[in-house]
Amino acid sequence: MAEVKELREVLPEREALYPDAERIESSALMGKQFVLKEATELDGEHGKFNVCLVEVEGKEHSTAFGSKVVNDRISQIRENLPVKAKMVEKKSKEGRIYYDLE
Repeated sequence: MAEVKELREVLPEREALYPDAERIESSALMGKQFVLKEATELDGEHGKFNVCLVEVEGKEHSTAFGSKVVNDRISQIRENLPVKAKMVEKKSKEGRIYYDLE
């Protein structure tokens, strides 16, 4: 029987866009003010997403945003980066919870 490979052996590894910045989950930014310094839009399996360099409390981090609303907002402000922002949770008229930047 053939040896079973590890997933990381089969899929190509992406280089980190911001290797010197600590990686955090975007959910860690909920309710916090941060500086959105850079944003790179990439194509993923489930659509477009942004890998961003953010500054929180004076420390740089990298994070990824997959939310359509957040990614639309980043597209609108990309030419004006860096900007101060805050990630918030909102509720649609239909009662659906979604994330946004203010």
